[in-house]
Amino acid sequence: MITAWPAGSGASFLLLLRAVAIWSLDRRVVVFATLAWLSSFSASLFAMSRGHSKWSPLIQTCSLNGTDEYRWSLLTAFVVNVTLLGTMIVGVIHKRLDTRLWKLLYYQGLYWISAAVFTQVPSVVMPFLNINARNIDVPSSSACRSCYCVFSVLSRSLPAYYR
Repeated sequence: MITAWPAGSGASFLLLLRAVAIWSLDRRVVVFATLAWLSSFSASLFAMSRGHSKWSPLIQTCSLNGTDEYRWSLLTAFVVNVTLLGTMIVGVIHKRLDTRLWKLLYYQGLYWISAAVFTQVPSVVMPFLNINARNIDVPSSSACRSCYCVFSVLSRSLPAYYR
């Protein structure tokens, strides 16, 4: 849990940097993206402070208790990530340079949005469902981040197909 939250915040921060760079340090985008990221980061810190774990002899590891406490921070992180990705794609469309780099950024942005939706929607929906009032252990953040890496690597080769 200690490494999952910084990984998630770090991934969001990289999206912030990419969106700000695409918009050429436009002050409005810098302020908007920074406030969005800070809201996600503060929600994550708050949720991390509220979480607690308990030793489970059945599975021989610690398990998180009260995962329903994380639902709002997960929702905030999802909304902020999709917003930052949307800001990035709007910036690429707004600049609309017909170079291969801009096409690469555009297709990477599309794949990042799809990866964010496919990997983060289950982790956002499951705590809100709270089936049978049980603590549902959502997929680990490292698995979700690995999907981001795979999509990022795959999307680097996409412009070769669109020549």
